[in-house]
Amino acid sequence: MSIRVAGALSGALAALALPPFDLWPLAFGALVPLALALSRPRLEHREVVAGGLWFGAIFYGVLLHWVPVTVHGLMPFGALFGSLSIVILAATGGVQAIVLHHLLVRRARAPILAVPAVWVTTELLLAYAGPLAIPWTPLGLSLAVVPVLAGPAEWVGVRGLSLWIALVNGGAVGALLSPTRRRARLRALATLIVALGPAIAGAVRDRSLPMSELPPVLATQIDVPRNVLMEPDLRDQRSAEALVRVLAPFSQTPGEGTAAAGAGRPVVAILPEAPFDERWNTGVEDRMRGIARDLGFPILVGAHVLDDGVSGEGNSEAPHNAVMLVEPDGATRLVHAKTRLVPGVERPGLLPGPRGGVLRIGGLGLGVALCFESAFGRDVRRLRK
Repeated sequence: MSIRVAGALSGALAALALPPFDLWPLAFGALVPLALALSRPRLEHREVVAGGLWFGAIFYGVLLHWVPVTVHGLMPFGALFGSLSIVILAATGGVQAIVLHHLLVRRARAPILAVPAVWVTTELLLAYAGPLAIPWTPLGLSLAVVPVLAGPAEWVGVRGLSLWIALVNGGAVGALLSPTRRRARLRALATLIVALGPAIAGAVRDRSLPMSELPPVLATQIDVPRNVLMEPDLRDQRSAEALVRVLAPFSQTPGEGTAAAGAGRPVVAILPEAPFDERWNTGVEDRMRGIARDLGFPILVGAHVLDDGVSGEGNSEAPHNAVMLVEPDGATRLVHAKTRLVPGVERPGLLPGPRGGVLRIGGLGLGVALCFESAFGRDVRRLRK
């Protein structure tokens, strides 16, 4: 198998292991074809880079194909910026291949150490690159659909799960490259132990995890056609109509309520991130007060909020991408403003922060994260703790 084919195969397997495909068992062998190809001692430099680029192009191209299309509907030249971000991420595959080939061939490092070292280091660099951080597509995310196996993330986060998966991949490569059958069996046994250890820990934690019944929460989504996103007035009209349709069954207004307004009513409604083009300070606030009054319970809604809606003494025209709490009595306050802004899309253009803490409402403790922020596991675990 050529190194280009190996890179493309590894990229495809890794992509299929993650959402939305969710073929999670593939993650435990996805890196094997490329790592095996990179272990050949007489590879030319351009072949190594080509293999890594093929991996990056397939992996990020498949998983993030939606970015250029989505961003195109939100900003001028959005498709260009979105495509450029995928190209930059794909280029990291070439760097990974160079480093891994050097460790496996020049430094003679064991694959069970070299593979996870290269993969997890790349994930960490992408996650902690300051304002340029793009921590999408960690390999550990493949276990999101199997919470029993993902249990150790409570202690080690998604990077810990990526480390586990990469260790299994590296162990499999080491077993396949073993010079003798006896050594291959020993390495295969070690790989099996590495694979089973965290899985058993997750299963034990699943059985011992305390469960409690929580009051109902109404989480909503709205359907706004992509072709109206760039037309502010039309976007606001369609968003308002969609929210009215979704929330009508929960209204307290006589003649409009249904069975949904009876027992088990939600303690809070969570509306989408910034559904309106119009800013909070110039019209959205009054509309949301009316919705909260009709529902009879508070709502959390995303909105673009100017500084004076945050501190009372704003001097900037740039807004925050914020979450506002609206009570049925009309009281409003900012509970969180997005601190992790998407490079090239929200930054520059929006102001970061202030970050909110845990919101206590209706017997619940709610930690708020907006869209891109949920990819930063450290922030989310801080709220959970």
